[in-house]
Amino acid sequence: MRHTWTIVFILLLCSGCGAKGGPQQRASARPVIFEVVTVEEQAKAAVAEMPTEFGVPIENDTAAWSRARYFLNSYTESGVRLDEPLPGGGWRLSNYQRIDGSSKQPAAKKNSDRFEYLILKKPQGDMLLYRVLCRPGTAARTISNCQENARNVARFISEGNLELSLLKR
Repeated sequence: MRHTWTIVFILLLCSGCGAKGGPQQRASARPVIFEVVTVEEQAKAAVAEMPTEFGVPIENDTAAWSRARYFLNSYTESGVRLDEPLPGGGWRLSNYQRIDGSSKQPAAKKNSDRFEYLILKKPQGDMLLYRVLCRPGTAARTISNCQENARNVARFISEGNLELSLLKR
């Protein structure tokens, strides 16, 4: 008998759902709010949120460092021109030669890249701390896009996503 009353109670509750002022009527009275976002806007937001200093777990370092080298070799005219250890641990990778000339890399032709990148990594506990820097190259003196490029490259190194539509060259 107890189950019968439970079923009756549930039926009574459900029968009131379609009544005036019930959930169905109230839902249709609410305006539908949505936002249209383009793929480019989504990409721009993702790049803008990426810090230029980030941690990479040790087990992911080989892939991340390979992406850093790939970026410099594929998307800069000069490619990798500086690849050396840092004093005190870590590593430095760049598409431009150090000014002080202390690099063991052979001197190359003058850099014609519009943007020069410096990618650093240092061990920090069970992670490697990466830092991506971008500055105007000799062929151009524009600073406005350096930060966006650095964030885009940082995202590529960290996650493997490079937004070519946003990369200024």
